[in-house]
Amino acid sequence: MILVGILLMVNGDTVEENADLVVRLLIRRPDCLGPALRGEGGGLLKAIREGIAQSLYIARRQNPDDPVIQAAYQEIIEDESMHNLNEEYDRLQVRLPYEDDEEYIDLGAAELSFYAILVELLGRCAPSEETIKMGKPNAIRAKSILKSLVSMHDLEGVLGLKFLLPNENSMPPGLQPAHKMSIILFLERVYGIPDQETFFRLIEDAFLP
Repeated sequence: MILVGILLMVNGDTVEENADLVVRLLIRRPDCLGPALRGEGGGLLKAIREGIAQSLYIARRQNPDDPVIQAAYQEIIEDESMHNLNEEYDRLQVRLPYEDDEEYIDLGAAELSFYAILVELLGRCAPSEETIKMGKPNAIRAKSILKSLVSMHDLEGVLGLKFLLPNENSMPPGLQPAHKMSIILFLERVYGIPDQETFFRLIEDAFLP
């Protein structure tokens, strides 16, 4: 991802210290946002659902007798916006990894990681409440831009999605707890969490069974 590669560190400074530069680059280079946040892909929630579905589609073909993966895949494609994905993946003949294929990339997992990293980066660009209260035009504009990229509806929707618990041998396919942590960071820094009750509700929805 070009934007992350350039801006994780700039002259030894962190993203937060270069937030204005990041936001300016976003305006100049909207291609860095990926199709979902540019408005072409239906928003963050739809992109995350599609990433989960593709990752689970691959996993269920690799593990046809695993009832947990099968159930997780069926649940994600039951959403009305996902109904055609199974046929689309069959048509595209989504490739499975060959044995010991070290160069294989799970495109669904890659999509999830891309948007999780991007959303966390954007969250770190959000101006603080103290800066907003000072009435700085750039800070107010930056907060408005960030809110326009990801809606509260999409954030809460992603937090409400289920993930599979890891086992001793490997990480499961699909959504990971770390992805949700990026979502919470963006939500807290851009929209704010008004009270403890809201905080505990979000944590319960995101991480508790």
